[in-house]
Amino acid sequence: MPDETVLAEAYRLFVESRRVQKVVEMELAKTSAKRVSVPKDLAERVRAILEERPQIRWDDAVSCVAREVDSKPDAVERRLP
Repeated sequence: MPDETVLAEAYRLFVESRRVQKVVEMELAKTSAKRVSVPKDLAERVRAILEERPQIRWDDAVSCVAREVDSKPDAVERRLP
């Protein structure tokens, strides 16, 4: 078992983590009431990203599409991981 300093720091981190989790859950509850619409051309966009960057996973490509739609709905800007 670690010393008291390490134990105290771990305890603080667990408590803070739980507080952050509660805040996130409250915010998600507010936003999840709004329906998220999926782009009709999602598969096409994902395919295009995977063609450009075949080394990334398909779910990372979906994340790229979600970020571009969420940040700039009118822009076609790809931010790849």
